[in-house]
Amino acid sequence: KMNLVVRSHCELSNTIILSNHIKTTTKTCFLDYNHINNLQLVDENSEDDGSYMLESLILDYNHLNKLSGPCFSQLSSLSFLSIQHNSIYNLESLNVLKNLQALRLSHNKLTQLRGISGILSLKQLYVDHNLLNNTNGMIELLSLPSIEVLDFRFNLLQESAIKNFISKLIEACPTLQTINNSSKDNFIGKKPLEIKSQQPLLQQDSDSSSSSSSSS
Repeated sequence: KMNLVVRSHCELSNTIILSNHIKTTTKTCFLDYNHINNLQLVDENSEDDGSYMLESLILDYNHLNKLSGPCFSQLSSLSFLSIQHNSIYNLESLNVLKNLQALRLSHNKLTQLRGISGILSLKQLYVDHNLLNNTNGMIELLSLPSIEVLDFRFNLLQESAIKNFISKLIEACPTLQTINNSSKDNFIGKKPLEIKSQQPLLQQDSDSSSSSSSSS
């Protein structure tokens, strides 16, 4: 069984059929640093409707601008998803990921976070370096019952709006531990906001991570 699949820097482009690169038992898949602009789990003509055990998927540094809901509907075990440095502008297809705990979307083109409230298991969310310009587009964050770490630095939000929104977050999200934001004032009322660099939930064997490529 191959638990780790690495396809980084492989010149993969256009539409990628994920099932061509992983087995149903694969736990972690790296597809970063490619030219992927569309992701499908299986071929459109495939009758494969089985469940995949994939827990971590890394798609950083590609050309993705949207994500397919059907692709993720069979990835019910996915707990870590990283799509940093792409052109993502819509999250609504991700609400099928009922066990997702960490979502990294830094350096994309998000203007709002509609659909994020459907990921009730989400603990870590990174949406820094996007195009968020109004807290009305972030209102669904107030409905995340498990959120612990939230990073929305370097967007287009006004500092006064950030402060008001953080106050709402603290009241609505009792599990919240860390907020990384662009405001100079990191204290709301008497409650300090912990500002620190977080490591992703992804865990992999150190021996496996040193491998530059593995076959599925």
